[in-house]
Amino acid sequence: MTPVWTSLVETEPVDPDRLAAIGWTSRTGIITPHAILENYRRTPRGTIMFGTRRLQAAPSALGAHEPDRAVVADLVQGFHERFPSLGYVAPQRAWGGWVAMTPFLPVVGEAAKNVFYAVSCNGHGLSQSPSIGTLLADRLAGDEIHDDLRAIWRPRPPYMPSFALGATALKAG
Repeated sequence: MTPVWTSLVETEPVDPDRLAAIGWTSRTGIITPHAILENYRRTPRGTIMFGTRRLQAAPSALGAHEPDRAVVADLVQGFHERFPSLGYVAPQRAWGGWVAMTPFLPVVGEAAKNVFYAVSCNGHGLSQSPSIGTLLADRLAGDEIHDDLRAIWRPRPPYMPSFALGATALKAG
């Protein structure tokens, strides 16, 4: 597991008519499915919040941290490239936080009889976590392993995954 800093930016309020003109009429978020993940979400305040693009590795010790100006500038540039008709919209504030990242895609399995686990539902794996959780719950309830779950299923490991690695374990009965 590696701690990384991710930054977010929030814009000034955006005219709803301008958003309607580009077809963004709901508050449904937008996530890009490529290696440089971007996410955009309309807020109840009429602003747009966006982030990711560039993660920063942790220094030797975690602690208070401010978003890097170059990272914020890159986020704003990405926002304006993605939504050129909103080029007039200025950033209002930026912030961020530490998240744990693992170097692999999600893995699930049964650590011991009726003790199931899921690890690495982060990064691109985060979007898979609701589906993985549902399939694990079905398995926990006694169903056979679903084919979609079988693709990331691992046989019993010789040891229980560490909860420090962000594992979620479910115990039946």
